[in-house]
Amino acid sequence: MNLTDVGPLESADISISILHIVFVVWGIPSTIFVLYYFVHQKQRRNGNANYFRVVYILIAIVDCLILATVYPVIQVLMNGRDEGVFASVVFCNVWGMVWQILPEMTVFLVAHMSISRLVLLIFPQYILSRHLSWLCPLLYLSFNTALK
Repeated sequence: MNLTDVGPLESADISISILHIVFVVWGIPSTIFVLYYFVHQKQRRNGNANYFRVVYILIAIVDCLILATVYPVIQVLMNGRDEGVFASVVFCNVWGMVWQILPEMTVFLVAHMSISRLVLLIFPQYILSRHLSWLCPLLYLSFNTALK
């Protein structure tokens, strides 16, 4: 398909999908590298360093999942807005739910990390348990479902 043969809507769709492809091709390997780095980082005696290591791992996992959910959008935009996998009501509902939860989860995890760092600035002797950082996504999901 030549971009001169399509209308403005189609060329915008193709441009956006190419931009998505570039971000996914760059983002997934970069995020996997970040995940590999934090997973293989040595355990430290400082409990707070281990706590933030786990939070960074969670953020990298959620970012990988976000990048993986972009593929159906690329498919729809490249195929002239043909429904593709979105023709399935079940897929559409699950994808919509995942697409709402994952970006909010990233924001929640970053906010959680910022608040944790603020607590440590105020109380420098306080040690955060790394096991509590795994509860952060569950805490988000419980607040998210309670508010909706």
